[in-house]
Amino acid sequence: MSIFVCSKCGCVDNTATSSYWSIVHNLFPGAEWDESIKDYKGKPLCSECCKVKINNEENKVRYVPGKWHGKFPKEPPTDDQKRRIGRNGIIEPY
Repeated sequence: MSIFVCSKCGCVDNTATSSYWSIVHNLFPGAEWDESIKDYKGKPLCSECCKVKINNEENKVRYVPGKWHGKFPKEPPTDDQKRRIGRNGIIEPY
């Protein structure tokens, strides 16, 4: 599992605990974006800054602010991690 730096708040999150892949790879091209995060469309966002909300009854997808998952503490990247930030915010291994 990869970790990345959120484009909005700057914390480190895991791609498995966020909507990272859906956002970065535009899996829902017709999705609506909440006004507070639409400037970050297509950029990596942590679970607190963005989550996918799916309404199956109306067949609509919306990106909205979320809630921190609590799987690990919300922290900024270390100096070492900052040096290893690659494409789409992914922190590259050594």
